[in-house]
Amino acid sequence: MKALTMKQYNQNLENITAKAIFNSACNELDAMREYKYKRLRSCTAWVFETENFYVLKSYDTFIAAIDKRSNVCVDVLRDVYYYTSTSAHHIAKFFSDYAFTIGKWRSDLTIYTYRDI
Repeated sequence: MKALTMKQYNQNLENITAKAIFNSACNELDAMREYKYKRLRSCTAWVFETENFYVLKSYDTFIAAIDKRSNVCVDVLRDVYYYTSTSAHHIAKFFSDYAFTIGKWRSDLTIYTYRDI
């Protein structure tokens, strides 16, 4: 097995973190009987809200989440679905509209993006 470079090692840690946070958001969403959701601007994307997370669904796939408690944003598009520029735009709009509305500035955001290594 080939050894990972430091960049690959760090990306692997980022991938693990992103998936863990995203899975927590999806588990919380799955546990709810009823949930609030609304359309993201005029896109074919919807934002679902749980007690602790906002979760983005683009077309038919959940692809990103924001932890309301820590203002950590995760983008798992490349893990759950093949990358599309439209869904990437949905994520950018989602982070812009929701991450900044919970009282944080851009410098306070932490964003984890899943990428293949």
